[in-house]
Amino acid sequence: MNTKRECAAQVSSDNRSLVSLALLALVVGATTGLICTGFRIALGQADRFRDVLIGWAHGHAILGFVLVVVTCSLATFLGAWLVFRFSPHAWHSPCRIRPARPDAAGALRAGSG
Repeated sequence: MNTKRECAAQVSSDNRSLVSLALLALVVGATTGLICTGFRIALGQADRFRDVLIGWAHGHAILGFVLVVVTCSLATFLGAWLVFRFSPHAWHSPCRIRPARPDAAGALRAGSG
């Protein structure tokens, strides 16, 4: 049978386990928040870059149009390649339009228009 000391040791061990789980949850939550914040900043920067590029292109007729199309196409290609390279299982998903997690590829695809 369990003695009082064994029961007390087990309760103490369970409490330490819960405290470490709570601390780990705080660390994971903070890390997730930082990653999501970085993703939002990358999207904002890509949007501003695209606006500046389009504003510049208005004054350069055909050359500006071609540059905007090529830049957006390259950004989209790079985003798709990054997903293919680092998350190959995403290509077999029935929902290919939405990435499973925020990443540089998602920022490039969304920021390119």
